[in-house]
Amino acid sequence: MTPLAAGLRELGVTVDLLFLGNLRRPAGLLSAMREVRRRSVDYDLTHAQFGSACGFVSTAARGPKVLSLRGSDWHRYRGPNWSEWRAGLLATGLSRLSIRSYDSVVTMSERMTSGVRAMAGHPRVATVPDPIDTSRFHPRDREACRRALGRADDTAKWVLFTTINAANPVKRLALAKQAIEEARRRCGNVELRVATGIPHEQMPIFVGACDAALCTSTHEGWPNSIKEAIASGVPFVSTDVSDLATVSRAHPSCRVVAPDAGALAAALCDALSAPRDRTLPSAVRHMDIKTSSRRLHGVYRQLLDERTREES
Repeated sequence: MTPLAAGLRELGVTVDLLFLGNLRRPAGLLSAMREVRRRSVDYDLTHAQFGSACGFVSTAARGPKVLSLRGSDWHRYRGPNWSEWRAGLLATGLSRLSIRSYDSVVTMSERMTSGVRAMAGHPRVATVPDPIDTSRFHPRDREACRRALGRADDTAKWVLFTTINAANPVKRLALAKQAIEEARRRCGNVELRVATGIPHEQMPIFVGACDAALCTSTHEGWPNSIKEAIASGVPFVSTDVSDLATVSRAHPSCRVVAPDAGALAAALCDALSAPRDRTLPSAVRHMDIKTSSRRLHGVYRQLLDERTREES
């Protein structure tokens, strides 16, 4: 959200960020709704940056409203973790309850857009993935990246796995570890590199040091870790989430397979042995900050122009 806000400001949009606080209790929800309604009077448009409780609260805003759905606020978790299932049911339920109160909806992928149109029947849905900084994430020399990390002598094949919380049941780290163990038996020296707690400024080097990226999620909007890997020229292996199947059809070094350790391992061995695809970064070129900012600005402009015509 921060780089997107910066991109909009470069286009002349005045953007103020409002943190809604703790929305886990009814008192917090009511307080946030009052604050949104009070503050929104001074703005041309309100953009809720997540569905769930944030989207529900922001329906109180006056004037035109835009809602961004990012993944777990729309895709319902259907795994075995009861706590995550219950939280996901509440999050997606609030999103579906709120969505018709918005003038425009923004999703992260074409897959999400199709789902929102089919299930919610919303007339105006735009696909604008969260942006990546392609000035930082771009193809780099793998050996140079490892030297920068102090791992010049490490000749293993590195597989990138990114999660903020290793215990997140949506990410299925255990499945990723099983796939790596199986890949090691099939194609040799393969290591899982879990990017948790890596300093933000070091991430481009860390990604550039990897040979492939792995995503084993139950669902995603558009996984930023895979975007950054693609922009860095690093192929991915993934479960069937977001628009990754579309990318894999255009770039054979990438694979989308079933959530099975054996299938993931076989795909990893293929990806690790495939020639480097120099065209891979083109798959996410339209997701750079400037392009995403212009597309979102177009959503705002269209909405405000229509409101002006209605009032005149």
